[in-house]
Amino acid sequence: MGPYCNFCNQRCFTYFPQETPDYILRAYGTSTIIATCQGGQRFEKQRVGYCYDDILAVSFKHTVLPADSTPTPSPSERADNADRQAESEYSHSDGAHAPDDYDG
Repeated sequence: MGPYCNFCNQRCFTYFPQETPDYILRAYGTSTIIATCQGGQRFEKQRVGYCYDDILAVSFKHTVLPADSTPTPSPSERADNADRQAESEYSHSDGAHAPDDYDG
């Protein structure tokens, strides 16, 4: 089953995710498993510079979505898009196109 963690006394270890970047694998050396509990992650972050949550965050950013899927924008991205749309509609409400270097 695997070793018990010194921090949570559970078998919280898992294998590195398949998408783990090479530079993180090199930092862990010959290790093949990584702690998933909070205490184990804090220890690994101090010792190695990375932890399981870091790997998931990096892996998620580099995940390639299928061509037919559209990622759901975050709330801040939706607000930014709405602001840009409103600004565009307001500034060009008469149908005229402003030059690219137009300041107002």
